[in-house]
Amino acid sequence: MAANQKVLNLHQLVTLFMLSSGLMDHVIVIPFLLGIAGRSGWMSVIGAGILLTCWLPLLSYIMRKTDMKPIFLWLKQQYGLTVSLLFQIPLMLYVFVLGAITLVDTIGWVKSIFLPETPVWFLTILLMGVCVWAAHSGVRTIARCGIFLLPLVIVFGIFVSVVNIPRKHYGHLLPLLENGPFPVLNGMYVAGGGLIEVALVLLLQQHLSEKPRFRHLLLMLWLLVGLTSGPYLGAIAEFGPAEAAHLRYPAYEEWRLVRIGHYVEHVDFLSIFQWLSGGFIRVALALFLLKDVARSHWFPRMNPLIVVIVSACLMTTIVLLPFSDKDFVALLSKWYFNGAILVALLLSVGISMLAWLKKQERSGYS
Repeated sequence: MAANQKVLNLHQLVTLFMLSSGLMDHVIVIPFLLGIAGRSGWMSVIGAGILLTCWLPLLSYIMRKTDMKPIFLWLKQQYGLTVSLLFQIPLMLYVFVLGAITLVDTIGWVKSIFLPETPVWFLTILLMGVCVWAAHSGVRTIARCGIFLLPLVIVFGIFVSVVNIPRKHYGHLLPLLENGPFPVLNGMYVAGGGLIEVALVLLLQQHLSEKPRFRHLLLMLWLLVGLTSGPYLGAIAEFGPAEAAHLRYPAYEEWRLVRIGHYVEHVDFLSIFQWLSGGFIRVALALFLLKDVARSHWFPRMNPLIVVIVSACLMTTIVLLPFSDKDFVALLSKWYFNGAILVALLLSVGISMLAWLKKQERSGYS
């Protein structure tokens, strides 16, 4: 596929973000938010959504000023290779970490819940093999897979939410702000670290068949807000704030409560499909973005499959490192969410300023 071939429509773009960033916000963010903000954590999600709504115009501005060209190519043409690299390196490191964290958390969950006796390397190779195939095939293949997976993911999500209604006690959500506003404000960093992945649309803009308008970005952002706040409220209502804060995977634990009559229960195997769908799309998209940038700017003559395989091997190596889940959680809590916000702001604010300066320079010449 040509590097700049426009193969994605807006529906496919929204699908990619619902599955990819949805996994982060629906599964990975919630346990951290429960530990920080307790029963009021949903307010952190809403607050982060409101702040990021004010930030979204920067993305629209960048897409308009760069004319939907590859963002790093535009930087190189306008400001030179050095400036382009200053943005490329931290952003590609972020994309790599994003994929590696998803792989570590997914394999850790599968091994601890369903396949405790299966070797980690075997599980990792199985998942990574499919992701390598999708990433090498291109973003259109990833998007088409998402189109088939997302409807079932949504149906299963509605199913678990509706069936568990008798076990939900929304009185657990009160009182609001029981520990004051500071836990909610601290929780906004965690929620924002997941929601701010909307900025990755800038890395896909050259593949879009039409320019996303502000309303499209707003839709993606608030869909992610809903994917975070919905299961968060469900976990609080079903388990209570104290018990929910001690759960490693609250979204999964909600499946274990499902029971229909006296004979239908233990349907939590459906959560495997949900999680692996999001994990597959997320890791495959990370590998594709790494390949896209590497082939366009770093190794233009290298076989793209080699770039994908090398990236996949590096991610696999991280999974195989001897660290505990406690170490992994501490790493995410201390570095990942703040780093995600920092990188996204660097990308959006920095490129916006450069685009504005280029406009001022042209106005001066005229």
